[in-house]
Amino acid sequence: MQRLSGVAIFLAAAAAIAGCSDDPRQQVDGGAGNGGRGGAGGAPGGSGGGGAGAGGTLGGAGGGVAGAGGGGSGGGAGAAGAAGSGGAAGGAGVAGAAGVAGATGAAGAAGAAGAAGVAGGAGAGGTGGAVGGLAPPAASGIAVLNSSFASSSVSILNLQGGLVRGDCVHSMMIGGAGSQTISGDVALPSQPQRGGQVVLLDRGNAALTFVDPTGCTIDRQLSVKGGTFQRPNPHDVVIVSDSKAYVTRYDKNGAASPPPLAAGDDVLILDPRNGTIAGRIDLASYASQVSGTVIQARPDRAIIVAGKVVVTLNNMNATFSTYGQGAIVVIDPATDTVVQHLTLSGLKNCEAMDYVAASKTLLVACNGTYGSTDQTLESGVAVVNMATTPATLTRVISGVAFNTRPLTFLWVLSLPTATAPNRAFTSTMGDFGPPSSSDTLFGFDFVTGVTASFGTTTPFDLGRAAITGTGRLLVPDATASTPRVHVYDARGTGAPTRELSFVADTVNQFPPREIAAY
Repeated sequence: MQRLSGVAIFLAAAAAIAGCSDDPRQQVDGGAGNGGRGGAGGAPGGSGGGGAGAGGTLGGAGGGVAGAGGGGSGGGAGAAGAAGSGGAAGGAGVAGAAGVAGATGAAGAAGAAGAAGVAGGAGAGGTGGAVGGLAPPAASGIAVLNSSFASSSVSILNLQGGLVRGDCVHSMMIGGAGSQTISGDVALPSQPQRGGQVVLLDRGNAALTFVDPTGCTIDRQLSVKGGTFQRPNPHDVVIVSDSKAYVTRYDKNGAASPPPLAAGDDVLILDPRNGTIAGRIDLASYASQVSGTVIQARPDRAIIVAGKVVVTLNNMNATFSTYGQGAIVVIDPATDTVVQHLTLSGLKNCEAMDYVAASKTLLVACNGTYGSTDQTLESGVAVVNMATTPATLTRVISGVAFNTRPLTFLWVLSLPTATAPNRAFTSTMGDFGPPSSSDTLFGFDFVTGVTASFGTTTPFDLGRAAITGTGRLLVPDATASTPRVHVYDARGTGAPTRELSFVADTVNQFPPREIAAY
């Protein structure tokens, strides 16, 4: 049995969580360093009939550009500075300082020494295996995943939220091997990925599907089965470098003694260019302990946070009937090892995350045990302080604060402003009843816990939302009679106001389920 997105998820399984806490912890800086550009060339030497000014010194870590040495007055051109080395592993911010100043120009034959070179500007991180400056790339567009749960399509929006292509790719497109290229059970990654393509987590085909958003063609499809595991159920991907990607495999292989690469309940390591599998990070030992049943870790969502990769653990048993405490693990991509496991005490069924870089705060959305009388008490937003080493659970904003309805596990998004630095958004999950209740959109302050609702729709129809580059909140609404993407103006400090709604899939009319930047 695999866990589906949207309505199907709620009808298939539940998540678990318990209680709340409000216990701020000490803060310590622990972010990884960014890669630096090469140092700029040395400035021109002082006047005199002298020799050339020396070339710029070696750039900081990151793909450094050669520094061109300036000539001394009357002298020859300085030698080119050496290229900066590739970005070093992040560690505690070692890699990637700004470029070092160019060396002083050599003394002229009968003149003064050349002037000191100007400091190199800050630069982009190195490519390939350089993980010291690991950070999610800037978004190049926005994708809308539309699905009937039998078939799927992808619509393309620009960064302002305008529709570019209603039906970019869909389930009727056939792969080279004759298989269905896109199944009816597909999800989008939590963050944009390197390369600027739309990456689909195709759970039905147990694959990563790479889509060219300009030509709207399937570029490649990479299996995540690890050989014999037919239903690994990929839930997220983080492309760490040009040659390495992490894929969370939510399910566990039930075979008696599966090959390690086909075991599941792990993070698979593969080459995103060709699908070559390089290894795995086994997370089974980090599963919660619940008396009377065996809990699987169920690695779920994954995002880049300050040079590391954070993965949520859904923690439920094989039949989806019992949940353990929600948790996260922190993985060092330089060593492919878990460096911290943190239990999100009192919360269950934790999945979506967002990172607030300005305050080094991680937000985790938790839904609670579906159908339980304690579901609201077990749901909420975990607020994790990532400035400390190890990270600490600062507080929990309980589902009780959101009109006593359980929160969705699909999304939580921050949109801080100068006057509202702790502002974020999420939604609650409705119920068919009796009594019935609506899915409801909420804004909240993740420090004070104050919440305010601003929009509703029918139960189980609000999907995963996204924020545009212009401060708009894009909310997918899969209401059967009028499936739409709602656009809310969230630029002010008050409640967002709905500006308009539009159909994303203008060809197949599939309802929108997820929206994410790519």
